[in-house]
Amino acid sequence: MLNPFGTTFESLDGPAGPVVESVHQAACQRIFDLIESGEGHLISLRAPRAGYGKTMLLARLRRRTRGKVTMVPVHLAEGQRIVEERILEEILTQFTENVPAMAGLTRLDLYTRRLFAHGLLPMVYSGEVPCQDKDGAVASLRERPAEVFDFHRKDAVIAQWSKQQFEALSARLASVLSKASGASNRDTAYWIQLFFNFAVRSPQDTSRIDDLMNAIFGRESRFRAGGCSSVGLGAFLNLVTLVEPVVLLLDEVDGIPGDNDAALRVTSKLVSIWESCRRLSVVFSVNDDVWESAFAPRLTAGFRDRLDDVVIRLRSLTLDEASRLISARAGAESVKVIDKLDLSLGDLYPRGVLKAARDVWNRLNEPDGSAESLDDKNSSEDPGPLVTPIAANESFDPVVVHQFRANTVEELPGPPLSTASAVEAVDPTSSLAGPRPPSLSSGSAFQYPTHPVKRIELPRFFDVQRLRVAPPSPHSNQLVPPGSLQSRFTPASFSGDGAGPESVVHLSKSLPQESPFDAVSGVEEGKDDQGPFAQVPSFVPPQATPGDVSGGVVQESPFEIVRPAPEVPEQGDNPQGDADAIDELLRQFREHREP
Repeated sequence: MLNPFGTTFESLDGPAGPVVESVHQAACQRIFDLIESGEGHLISLRAPRAGYGKTMLLARLRRRTRGKVTMVPVHLAEGQRIVEERILEEILTQFTENVPAMAGLTRLDLYTRRLFAHGLLPMVYSGEVPCQDKDGAVASLRERPAEVFDFHRKDAVIAQWSKQQFEALSARLASVLSKASGASNRDTAYWIQLFFNFAVRSPQDTSRIDDLMNAIFGRESRFRAGGCSSVGLGAFLNLVTLVEPVVLLLDEVDGIPGDNDAALRVTSKLVSIWESCRRLSVVFSVNDDVWESAFAPRLTAGFRDRLDDVVIRLRSLTLDEASRLISARAGAESVKVIDKLDLSLGDLYPRGVLKAARDVWNRLNEPDGSAESLDDKNSSEDPGPLVTPIAANESFDPVVVHQFRANTVEELPGPPLSTASAVEAVDPTSSLAGPRPPSLSSGSAFQYPTHPVKRIELPRFFDVQRLRVAPPSPHSNQLVPPGSLQSRFTPASFSGDGAGPESVVHLSKSLPQESPFDAVSGVEEGKDDQGPFAQVPSFVPPQATPGDVSGGVVQESPFEIVRPAPEVPEQGDNPQGDADAIDELLRQFREHREP
């Protein structure tokens, strides 16, 4: 069986479900009375939120007033603009519909006959139109206008006379209707001519509707030639409302954004149309949230006064109304649905009640055919508490916690955890194990194993080395400078007193070594040096001058590639031997420097 609560949204075309007359009955009756008065009211229909039944109420009004009142839905262009041409097209579409059991006549045929009778009545009463039985003619025009102005009957004397004399009669007829309606004489004459051309054609001529639409909205129409569509709509409404009330319904305004002036434009256009026809009624339907966010902050005081003049608010449903709403759709099965609903909590509104009833219906009519009640299902589906709380006098064992989690959570593949790994995996002090108990028993105090801490080795600031060079040739006569002249740029060279980097000199107690400034072995004496620094011309190592070696320190560039000194075998303390070695080095250095 289909769910009778499947549809919870309504349309202005008609109620989607059975109508419960008691729901919003007072609001519906008040709007009907305001429309019937013919005074033309701007009515604001408001609700606390969506789903209170505004659209349902307007659909009920349309069904109730069908044949007596023309209700025209106003559709916003792009969701935020009112276009007069669309309103006029919607009205004419309704007017050109065939009337049942009227031999192809449309509502516009009947409106035209009633409108001509309304205009001719003052002329017959005043004697401008000669008539042998004036009282009878006046009574016929008032009581039977559709028969008097039947242009398709030969025995309709007044209709045939008006048809033959229309060119001379139209100006006087336009003047009378213009004064009665309040529209301009020129606009009234334009619409009367269109209505007459439509009404005199045969109802079986289906092309007359297309010709009428092309005359109004086509390229050769008056509005396309520069006429204002708002003025034409106002004149049209003024003429129609002489014989039948017209109500504009603006319902779908939820899409109007609150961050621009769309609400102001919509309100301005709506009020302008309403003021152009004093007998026109307008129903403006809006929820409180949309009104407060989009309309109230943007409207001027004048617009707010007009919209707040007649306000009809929808109230929440009573328990009896909610039950009637469910019974109207579910029939005899509504008792089961109502028994499973809790209608005592919160505000009741139609859409909320229908949605709750739909969910209950789906639960009661599951595909398996189970007749189990909702309460039994809820109790059977309750698994109970997942974790038993730890008492204050119980000890807290991390291993137990791990075993509990192993039983409730799927373990990853791999070898089983040992006790030590389990304890290490679940640390009670971490957030994964939950809050730590306020106290632990002294007998079961747990000693957590210490975790070795691996020190992180920081990289050395400048860990560079000199390029290694080939050992010197035994037959070479090159100068062998002391191997103690080694410069290394270290982080310690940056002193806190602002001094620049310093060259650290190590005096090595070793045998003479080759100079780092000499060429690789195999280079003949007297030729240019082709040492390892020959490819970097910008770095020229400083050279010591004679007489400066003993008293000064030879400094190298801090960016020079440093080569560590080769290891030399340790020797015993021999001051005399060290002095002789230094003297020998100085002698060789002088001989090498002398030309």
